[in-house]
Amino acid sequence: MNHLCIGELAAAIGGQLNLGSMPPMGGVWEPIRRITSHLEEVGPGDLFWAIDSDEWDDSRSGVAQAQQAFFQGAQGVVADGVNVEPWAGGYSIRVEDAFESLERFAAWSRDQF
Repeated sequence: MNHLCIGELAAAIGGQLNLGSMPPMGGVWEPIRRITSHLEEVGPGDLFWAIDSDEWDDSRSGVAQAQQAFFQGAQGVVADGVNVEPWAGGYSIRVEDAFESLERFAAWSRDQF
């Protein structure tokens, strides 16, 4: 199994890594456990990928989704266009476009095999 850390992910997708005021224990080498883009599925230790949709109203913006994900126990979030302040022990990765960065991550993942 290929173990991915948050620093590698940020580099692979061209994102800006922001560690919380109390960073994860592993720092940039903190492993990523599980990735989801469905807010309803976020659980402790997950990475939430906030992908915007025209169907969502302002209450489901990237920042609001990120804060909800942290509330549900996410350790990190990937969000576009805004700086999300991570909760203690967490991190955020700012990207230009969340959907394009997800495509970039998929391509990078394929290249690892």
